[in-house]
Amino acid sequence: RSGRPAVQSSQIAEPRLERVLRSSPLALGYRSNVWTYRTIADRLQRLYGVQISVRSVRRQLHALQYACKLPRYVYAEKDPNR
Repeated sequence: RSGRPAVQSSQIAEPRLERVLRSSPLALGYRSNVWTYRTIADRLQRLYGVQISVRSVRRQLHALQYACKLPRYVYAEKDPNR
């Protein structure tokens, strides 16, 4: 196919990814206390200077058998004062 050749996301090795996941995004200046695919991709780009898409991060995490949980935006229990 024409166009720019695809770059393999395997440039981000497992130890690098695990190093990022062990740190706290809140302590690194992100406005979240949990990692999201987007914040992981941003952190990897800043640390290693590699362009990596959110989809590639998701694919790699699933290949390494990491499970992601979406943050809950509603309370788990009903408000007792309601």
